[in-house]
Amino acid sequence: MTNPKLIRELRWGPPKSFKTGATVGTYPKPLLYLGFDTGGLDVIPSAKATKDASLVQFNCSYEDIIFVPPGDLNKWINKPKSEMPKILAIDYTTVRPQTINLDYMPSKSQEGLQKFQAPTTGDFNQLCNRTSLPFETIVWDGVTGYMETVLSHFSSANPGRMADARDWAFQVGQMVKRVMCSINMMPCHVVTLMHDEMEKNELSQQVSVVPSVYGKELKNIAGAFSSQFFHARKNQEGKPVVLTSDKMFVRGVGGRWPVLSGEVAPDFKSIYGKELL
Repeated sequence: MTNPKLIRELRWGPPKSFKTGATVGTYPKPLLYLGFDTGGLDVIPSAKATKDASLVQFNCSYEDIIFVPPGDLNKWINKPKSEMPKILAIDYTTVRPQTINLDYMPSKSQEGLQKFQAPTTGDFNQLCNRTSLPFETIVWDGVTGYMETVLSHFSSANPGRMADARDWAFQVGQMVKRVMCSINMMPCHVVTLMHDEMEKNELSQQVSVVPSVYGKELKNIAGAFSSQFFHARKNQEGKPVVLTSDKMFVRGVGGRWPVLSGEVAPDFKSIYGKELL
């Protein structure tokens, strides 16, 4: 038996550019959604919504989502694929601190990161070291919110080291790299979502749009995605697309497979249909 060709996709771009909708709404099911973006699944339409043939066609509705409390993936992970909902969602923003104070510091909380990646009991570690999973796809949404969770944990555990970004930015970047490398070893399709930012090279003065990550770990992170590296955006007609090759300030995007160029629609069939359907 040959090993299946698995997606290892990084999709990055501005907030609210339809990254979550296009991936969660069209990629193979059952799908596990690891959410660090508030309201990330709100873009999934209700089954009662009027369908528009000119828009991306979803293979699910909001009613197909089962939300699981952070830390409870162990109650689902050993079930057969046939018993999984179309979308099993864990929303880690629900355990973020809600009360605020007057400190000019990140919120202090260890709960979110503990629920996600505590040794043995964390949801992420429930997925590791398995030859199979009851999911066709995992969507990690996204790195930007995850970094806030890591920073909140670091602030709680090391409050005296928050004054100087040099004390924490590298540590946060290292944590992101570890999760990225590990999640791309899962025996299913994996999509990681990130926001973007502008970066200026001090030597060449070249301005680029790049994925947003702390600690200058970008080159190492990009190397973890052996297949795809797409930039999500909206075209002149306001429709969502992904760039599969460099354009203007966006550089370094592309993929080893499938062979694509320019802009394509952001859904699974448009990108992988010839290879995986």
